[in-house]
Amino acid sequence: SDGVKEEAADELSSAMTDLALDGGIQVFLKRDMACATIEGSPMMTHDRKRGNFRPTPAAFRVPHIPNEPAAPDPPAQDKTIRSLSSRSKIYVLSSGSDAHDTKDHQENAQRTLLLCGEDGCLRRDVVKDSIVWIEDKKIRPASLADILRVHEYDYINHLENKVLQLSEDVSDKNRSTPVPSFYAPAGYLDSDTPLSRYSLDAAKSFCGAAIHAVDVVLSPSIALGERNPFYSTLPSTNSTPAGYREYVGYEGVGSPGDEAPSTVADRPTGTLSTPARYSTPGKGGSSSMHQDEMEDGRIRTAFVIGRPPGHHAGPNGCVPSDHLWLRPDMTSSGFCLLNTVGIAAAYARYNYSAMDCSGEVEIARGHPPGSRPLRIAIVDIDVHHGNGTEEIVRNLRPREIALPLPSSWAPITRRSYKPWLNEQDAKETMFASINLYADERFYPCSGADSDCTPIENDDQHIINIAMTPIGPGPWDMHGRQKLTNKLKKTLIKQASDEMREKVTTRLLPRLQEFSPDLLFFSAGFDAIYDDMYHFLDEDDFHWLTSSVKHTSKSVISVLEGGYSLSSPVPKSKGRATKDSQDGSSKTSPRNKYAVQPGDGGLVKGVLAHVAALAEAEDWFD
Repeated sequence: SDGVKEEAADELSSAMTDLALDGGIQVFLKRDMACATIEGSPMMTHDRKRGNFRPTPAAFRVPHIPNEPAAPDPPAQDKTIRSLSSRSKIYVLSSGSDAHDTKDHQENAQRTLLLCGEDGCLRRDVVKDSIVWIEDKKIRPASLADILRVHEYDYINHLENKVLQLSEDVSDKNRSTPVPSFYAPAGYLDSDTPLSRYSLDAAKSFCGAAIHAVDVVLSPSIALGERNPFYSTLPSTNSTPAGYREYVGYEGVGSPGDEAPSTVADRPTGTLSTPARYSTPGKGGSSSMHQDEMEDGRIRTAFVIGRPPGHHAGPNGCVPSDHLWLRPDMTSSGFCLLNTVGIAAAYARYNYSAMDCSGEVEIARGHPPGSRPLRIAIVDIDVHHGNGTEEIVRNLRPREIALPLPSSWAPITRRSYKPWLNEQDAKETMFASINLYADERFYPCSGADSDCTPIENDDQHIINIAMTPIGPGPWDMHGRQKLTNKLKKTLIKQASDEMREKVTTRLLPRLQEFSPDLLFFSAGFDAIYDDMYHFLDEDDFHWLTSSVKHTSKSVISVLEGGYSLSSPVPKSKGRATKDSQDGSSKTSPRNKYAVQPGDGGLVKGVLAHVAALAEAEDWFD
């Protein structure tokens, strides 16, 4: 009978729960299943290595489990966020480019359409009042100078040659640089990273959007052509010292009370205090970032949407792990071409470090009394370790790197150093990653628990917080699909408790002590239960975003991963649910963040993340 079947299913669920809780990570490390692709959809194989270049399967979709709720209830949420009436607004920017054509690869154009397309989740009525959209036409691609602050020129030239291969009017014989025979064929950067003719252009546009986010958050009067809010702090024309201008950063144009030029084309050549992106070679920016947000009405938060993602791209592309020779198939760029958040952070550090902490207008080139260079923190919340970004941050001080060569070869090393502003970069830049880690079994085979304090590691702030794999891992898709919602609910609580405890005890105190002037999120949403890797839920992303966000007054979030693009629409079971019976359906976690039936993990995570960025507890009317 149905009752006997349900009782047997409950007994099996309890047994699986005990196994998951008692065994912990051993449940998965004892399996001989391996993730055949890198960040892609895993295939059921026995330590099978990906030896060809076929497209990665489409994004994983969670199957419907008959007679079960569509999704488990998450842990209770901490009530620490502002109410509806006190929500903040945030800027949302899109790169405006879908030129990175990856066909049916799981990292595809549908990801951005679901967020900011005409019917994207951020266009929903309950969300749109908290968003100020920045027009695509205001965004221009990152310049080579911006890119080379973090990437090596040889790597950029290699990318250019790879996309040039796909040009119809360029034959192999006409390529400027010969490609070794063992390299990935045309259409792929490596075994896991597809390319199209305009992929590099799309990546540059995404980086340009992130750079523009820096400008609109730190210097909106210049970036948006708005009335300059700092005229009242300017001295009179007769007493203007070197470095001060009628327009902040502009020489000999206008007077107090005038509006700044509305377009870049209309703006005159600037002085050394104008951001380099706006026709100037020097460093400078808005000085009000140290004032209280609610007092000056400034929008200090932005969310940047684009693709391809970037956090696995190091100075030279992919970053080999310590397990390179055990799992060479795990050494790929993980769908990434340019490190978007690294390029934007370097731009901010270089251009906005002549900052007067007392709230006065900055002085060009010099640091006035009470000022200090911009302190920048990057927090990566993607389920995969941000190994490319960490490598870029490690490159802020001179170091010697051993090349990943066959072990029978004599070692070869090279010196590497990519400063953003000066010799203090490493001391004034912080990187943290909250990621899943399972040695050589999970891409990118790095991100183990570590905590490099300034004393231990030459003034370098790097923290990796490793989350423990629980339940069927990404190498066991059949097991994951067969999970009952009772067990899934238990796994969600276990994942949530671990993440919150580690973030509370290890990350937040360090961030508060570091006191960043500008905080970046590398925002991936593939740790959510609807995706294929871990078991965080919407409330976890909201809590994590809010907790980290409040350590800095200026925040920019940049999209990384997240590949669950849809979920099953719950089937009516012909009887009222417990929520509808007690009238509490409005507080369902599937509704509180404006989630709609069929939304996948990417949309669910983004809606919760953006709610926290906007200081909203939920998206209820």
